[in-house]
Amino acid sequence: MLLWMWLVWGCVDQPNSGEPQAPPSPGGVAHPMDKAADQEVVGHRPIPANNPVWEALDDSFHRAPEFYGERSWDDVIMRVMGHYEHAARDLASNRAGQGDLAGAAEAYRRLAQWLEGITLEHSETAQAMRQVYVQAARRDASLCEQLVGGGVLVPPAGMGPVSNLRWAILQSAGQGQNARALKEAERLMESSPWKGVDISSFRDFEARHALRLELVKHALDSADPLSLDPVWGYWTPEQGDRQVRILHKAAGLSQGTPAQLRALARAEPPAGGAGFTVDDLGRLPTGDSYVDVGGEPGPMAIGVLERMDRNDPAHRERLVAWVTQLNQVLLDSPSSVPSAIEGIVKELDRAGHGSRYYNIKQARNSGVRQLAKGQHWQEALEVLASNWPLHAQDFECPNRDGILLGLQGRLMLLSGDVAGMDKLGGAMAAAEDWMARIEQGRSPMPKQPPR
Repeated sequence: MLLWMWLVWGCVDQPNSGEPQAPPSPGGVAHPMDKAADQEVVGHRPIPANNPVWEALDDSFHRAPEFYGERSWDDVIMRVMGHYEHAARDLASNRAGQGDLAGAAEAYRRLAQWLEGITLEHSETAQAMRQVYVQAARRDASLCEQLVGGGVLVPPAGMGPVSNLRWAILQSAGQGQNARALKEAERLMESSPWKGVDISSFRDFEARHALRLELVKHALDSADPLSLDPVWGYWTPEQGDRQVRILHKAAGLSQGTPAQLRALARAEPPAGGAGFTVDDLGRLPTGDSYVDVGGEPGPMAIGVLERMDRNDPAHRERLVAWVTQLNQVLLDSPSSVPSAIEGIVKELDRAGHGSRYYNIKQARNSGVRQLAKGQHWQEALEVLASNWPLHAQDFECPNRDGILLGLQGRLMLLSGDVAGMDKLGGAMAAAEDWMARIEQGRSPMPKQPPR
């Protein structure tokens, strides 16, 4: 059972804790239910180079939430809800961006209805997260419906400051400069609600979930529901600042139609810009790649590897050389980045130890992120596809296949391939399948008939 302790490391974002290590369980053997609590205190205990459990993993469902890095099934559900919401929001916002506001409204309504149908048991954080998702989906469904109907926009109660600003700008479209909206945009630029939020600052399990909830609130408040304008990499406060800058320009230029807002968004560079760095290429990846690749709001992975960690001098030297190479290729010939990433993957793979797969996963994630930031959609798709077929550590993370399908669908749509809508549908179906598995997993095991 001691081996169980290591199953969650690749799937959970490790807490940033300076606390001492937890004392060993009696007899030196950890109970499976202790894994999450142990993880909460350990902080930076390195992920081991090898673990025989990894070689035995497959896509079988495991009836313990700890296997997936969480302490309850509600917490696993919270993650899968996020996957579904992210794919459904991409689908709805793409419809809106293509002018199908009625179809977008229907997609947002269906998202809210699906979320409301989920059974949650005890986790207050999961329930609060679900409520944030539902309110945002219903808000955006209402906006699309009202834009279809014409007339005066009536914003729902309880919206955040950026959503209120967006509605005010849309409301004043064609009516000249909205001085009140411009003043509010200037206020938000100076003092945003997410100012000072640090996505790597959390001490334990509860703080990690609380940070996730806070980030989701900020991200959905600032999200553009009328166009597919996604975040690549982590959602950070800079992403919210970017949306405020777009709305500030819209207010100042008296450009408040959905089409005008989309044009301003296309002209606003992505937060952070494209370019490989040692940290981007070498840090520990998150279990849910929607978080560190596709902008799903969530805490940063801050763990360390026993071997080939980014702070290991010899490995860092290789990372520096690879980053120099990749940035030059990205500048000169973006179509060659996938082969350059694959060359790095092969070199990492030659190390042979089990945890090399985290290095490999991050190398591929980094390639997708930077290519997508540079709008090299086909090349990003090529790197993303190299994640299939799934392997051992992938099965520690719920709905891994659905996450990849969602990212694939988004990239396809951005490349102009309408078949991306089907991929997003597949991503949502994968999340639904996982919800059915979870429902089965948290049901009591059937009693064996007496012999």
